[in-house]
Amino acid sequence: MMKMKPRTTTDEVPEPLFKDKQSPIRIFLPFEALRGEQIPCYALWPSSESFDRIEISLPKELEVVETFNTEEKDWSRTDKGLTVRKVEQNGYLGMLLDSSSQSELVKANVGLRFVSSRGTRTFSRPIHLFRPTIQVLSHGREEPVNIVDQPIVIRKDGPGTALVNIATEDDSQVVLREPVEIAEFAKQFRQDVKTGIAELKRRYQDNESIFRVLEKVERFIVEPPDLSHPDDV
Repeated sequence: MMKMKPRTTTDEVPEPLFKDKQSPIRIFLPFEALRGEQIPCYALWPSSESFDRIEISLPKELEVVETFNTEEKDWSRTDKGLTVRKVEQNGYLGMLLDSSSQSELVKANVGLRFVSSRGTRTFSRPIHLFRPTIQVLSHGREEPVNIVDQPIVIRKDGPGTALVNIATEDDSQVVLREPVEIAEFAKQFRQDVKTGIAELKRRYQDNESIFRVLEKVERFIVEPPDLSHPDDV
């Protein structure tokens, strides 16, 4: 059985939610993501703050596929990314980014500039895009395999998380189960997500469009699609 060690709070990794100490603006961007998947990104700021425009600069590996809390007539694409001139409900801007599905590891920088008559506040954050590969070291064979005497050896090459699907026949005596530490980590992670989303729902309970987006994000994370099916990967 291949075990994965979940990250702990002592690991030296950046937090997805970051902000400038001199600014009330907070921005969420994952510190890593699989190549080819869609990546959520959003910015929060006090409703007392206002901006003439928000400029989003993206590397060639990323593009904006959906925006939240801004009408289509109020934003436009640029050579570098996107410019938002107005949001529907002041205090929030959400985006869904799409990454190209290439195989190599990429460290891409995402930038946001909040421009107003009082000045410009600039944020920049790298995101690691990766696609791990699975290499089966045992030679493939069609006859039944005794995994006790002849284990199937699998090695993950490269950083990130690899998903491996293992199936057995109906009459097999092999028992497939998730490692205890992985199950506990996933349970705590889902609970943390639900707690954070609940706080955002409370904050934006009067804004129906944002509320629907938060419900969608929560459902996607807490009840993820079945990645064992090719159409969901």
